[in-house]
Amino acid sequence: LTEKVEKDGYLVCPYVWPVDRDITKGIQDWAAPPRFSNGYAAVQNRCGFLIETHMLKPYKDRVFSVKSALEAIIDLINNSPSEIVSLDKQADEYLVKKFAVNKEPYPLSYDTTGKYELIDFKGIVAEEYDSPISGGKIKKYKGEKFEAEIPFYNDLKAVESVIAPDAYLIPQEWNSILDIMRLHGIQIKTLGEDTKFIVQKIKFKDVKFANFSYESRFRASFDFDVFQDTIIAPKGTSLVKTDQRTMGVILNLLEPKGGDSFVQWGFFNSIFERKEYFDDYTMEPIAQKMMDNDPKLKEEFLQKLETDEKFRNSPNQRLFFFYSRSPYFDKNYNIYPVMRVRNIIEH
Repeated sequence: LTEKVEKDGYLVCPYVWPVDRDITKGIQDWAAPPRFSNGYAAVQNRCGFLIETHMLKPYKDRVFSVKSALEAIIDLINNSPSEIVSLDKQADEYLVKKFAVNKEPYPLSYDTTGKYELIDFKGIVAEEYDSPISGGKIKKYKGEKFEAEIPFYNDLKAVESVIAPDAYLIPQEWNSILDIMRLHGIQIKTLGEDTKFIVQKIKFKDVKFANFSYESRFRASFDFDVFQDTIIAPKGTSLVKTDQRTMGVILNLLEPKGGDSFVQWGFFNSIFERKEYFDDYTMEPIAQKMMDNDPKLKEEFLQKLETDEKFRNSPNQRLFFFYSRSPYFDKNYNIYPVMRVRNIIEH
């Protein structure tokens, strides 16, 4: 592909993402998340090629260089259809065996390791000058060509990973995400009867929302704890098994650590909203009764009073301490409704 495009007169280079304002210090690669076209191709186990042309190139050159690249890609596909189909099948089987069967950690995000290879870079000489308007440095290209060996930081490591569960359970009240999942080719089963499962549940904490919308949604960031539970999933609950070729898409959508997960994109924001509250005059006698009946709880409360000045000086926090531990507190507050399935006990 590169030979064909360069034969047409257009130079090919990895995406120019400088590590410093001085281009000779190198450029870095990245693993595109699935919101981007080439990242999406990757999580679907398919070859992807993202074409970028530099904005400072003449428009005609930008159009015809893309045309050249597209023709080269089409030629490649037409000349190797059986090989590409075979590679796709191998990729699907590899993914399922490695991550669904062998349970190796599936990477959800990446960073560079600091390792690099040297590449031949052809560029245009630039110089910086002080801008009287911005007060900063502005780059100006002088029109002179240069060629240099520069580092290309293209070695990646996983930053966030997850061990894939056998399946995910999605309650019926969250069926709105199912149509989106099906659009991605994900196979979804519906339970025909009440079924008992051992599951992992996720409880979020330190939840923060973006100050501004992004693509019309308010993204959420958070930390969370994981705990095990045994549940009866009612008839009609959706079961999404992970041993299918779209496993990468499933994990990126349903695992909260996935940067493009449903929960980070704001599809589950309502679970972060408290629906139940208390009044001080009703909670005060309940709190007193809880202390009388539970010496350990009383000791925990008194210790917190002694060590936490903000808590000690806040009547609301002091009552909330008991309310959050009472039967009246919403047990589903900050609980992720999508559950990881570890084992089916009985039907």
